[in-house]
Amino acid sequence: MRKYLIIFTSICIVALSCNKDSFTNNANAYLYADLPAGGDTLSFDTVFTSVSSVTKFFLIKNIDSKSIHINDIQLAGGENSFFKINVNGTPGTNFHNIDLAAGDSMYVFVTVNITPDSNTNPFVIQDSISYSWNGNIRYVQLKATGRNAIFISSQTTIQHDTAWTNKLPIVLLGNFTIDKGATLTIQKGTKIYLHAKTIFQINGTLIANGESDTADRILFTGDRLDDPYYKSPNQWRGINIGEASTGNILNNVTIKNAYIGIADTLNIAAQSPTRLSLSNCIITNHSYAAIYFRNTNAIAINSLISNSNVQTVLENGGKYSFNYCTIAGYGNEYVQHINPSVIIQNNSSAESVNSLTANFTNSIIYGDQSQNDELLTNANNEANFSININYCIYKLNSSLTGVSFSNSIQNSDPLFITTDYNHDNFNFNVEENSPAVGSGIPNSVTTDITGQPRDATKPTIGCYEFKE
Repeated sequence: MRKYLIIFTSICIVALSCNKDSFTNNANAYLYADLPAGGDTLSFDTVFTSVSSVTKFFLIKNIDSKSIHINDIQLAGGENSFFKINVNGTPGTNFHNIDLAAGDSMYVFVTVNITPDSNTNPFVIQDSISYSWNGNIRYVQLKATGRNAIFISSQTTIQHDTAWTNKLPIVLLGNFTIDKGATLTIQKGTKIYLHAKTIFQINGTLIANGESDTADRILFTGDRLDDPYYKSPNQWRGINIGEASTGNILNNVTIKNAYIGIADTLNIAAQSPTRLSLSNCIITNHSYAAIYFRNTNAIAINSLISNSNVQTVLENGGKYSFNYCTIAGYGNEYVQHINPSVIIQNNSSAESVNSLTANFTNSIIYGDQSQNDELLTNANNEANFSININYCIYKLNSSLTGVSFSNSIQNSDPLFITTDYNHDNFNFNVEENSPAVGSGIPNSVTTDITGQPRDATKPTIGCYEFKE
């Protein structure tokens, strides 16, 4: 028995000796932080105060041939920091005596939660994480842009006339409703960010008057501003116009990253007054439709409707006018353009057919190679179905009924400046030799989406007037 005890003790001593020898005390032992974007700074996109950021991480890697004993990993700001860290699943601010095997790595997770203050402009917060070993110390810098905001709780309904200013961004944390008889007026430059699955419901009236300068445009988008969410569709549900609503005006408004950009689908009776007027609007990057209208009365002028599964759906009656619009069906990394850009269809049962009239003037209806036809119609009752395409460029390789074409250009590439699917880079201005240049007909619209004057005699088709 004593013999076996001596052997066992000897084995343990050898094992401990080998384990000790497997660590290096060499100051040149290589330990480094591997950040997703490289460099020495872990950066966060704009974070609203009181709302936690997405969690990011980096790796501390040991590429030495021996294990390394890490003395400390420390968040410089400690408990008072806006940043919070977690090392290999353990939260804290100081971590001591961590052994990292040869060729191994450990995760350091980081989030940021910023306390509100009096700042109205974006502000930068910073901190750092240090890690030390064998007499060495290195730092990972932490950086985030913070923004104060006005937070509106879920299921909020305004019942009286209300005005929103551009002093601070507005974050809607859940479904928001403008009640019947109430008007919400939104000041130029106001930015509205909507939480996941939020519906912006208009039962009253929305008046949103932005201006053409980028800073003065009104914005509706999701509240996740970190990559990749800031460019992903279906971040919120969209703007929905209720049956009792009328007189809605959106001027110089951008609506992006929803399921449906703007919908008016609740009408039973035909609508005589204009329920919605869109002017100089950008409605883009929606997972289903940018615009979805059913039996309503709507006008769109100088507007860009793009980069969604379907750009425009008009169905079951209504009266519609599109003047100087660019309706561009192009996919990107997050959106598949798998249907024609414009779908116009009437009821399937003849006895319930509503009259449907749609006029497209000085407009582009075009898209990428995924669709042979960017215009699809289904009249069902031609006597109540009238589609007029005047002075337009359109992509169509099939025959359609109930559609009248005049002075228009079929299947000619409008030559947009940039349609880069791989880098999600799109510029729907047209090149100098585009067939859209000089092919429009002058009418009451004398400026383009950017506020630039249109040619008085030979304007450019689409929402952007060509300039030398």
